[in-house]
Amino acid sequence: MFVSILARMVNTLKMCKLLLGLLISYFFIIGCKEPKERFSCTINKITIQSMPDTNYFGIYWDSLDGPDVFMLIVSNLPRNTVLQNTSERFENTTSYPISWDLKRPILVTDRSEKLSVHVCDFDGDALHIEMMACFEFNPSEFPDHPLLINLENKQRGARILLEVKWE
Repeated sequence: MFVSILARMVNTLKMCKLLLGLLISYFFIIGCKEPKERFSCTINKITIQSMPDTNYFGIYWDSLDGPDVFMLIVSNLPRNTVLQNTSERFENTTSYPISWDLKRPILVTDRSEKLSVHVCDFDGDALHIEMMACFEFNPSEFPDHPLLINLENKQRGARILLEVKWE
């Protein structure tokens, strides 16, 4: 009887060692997985490099001088949220480039987030705003993480440059 109890204890000890070995292996494998890559992209500056002289109908932006340029930056997450409304306008713009150093840099931390940069002409009040050109920016389309990103609206013949920081 003593021998059978001793045999059961030895078998139990072997099972404990086996389970301990399996647990250690499991946690080692889990610990060796690649950590999820952190992602963030911060837009610090936007420069308009070129913009058309006329609106979609071929009419000059302002009859006596150039457009009063400002930007709206809209995110698709959450649904079409305005992230930045540049209150600083470039009045009577007749030449480019013009730049905004963003007072509140735009931080993107979700790879599925897409931004729209709307360049507009302000004509006195909110009812008289004309869209000059729109640009789409999807950070996940830039896996090499460039610091300068050129975006083009070929239909309007317009270009902007984003200065970004990646982490």
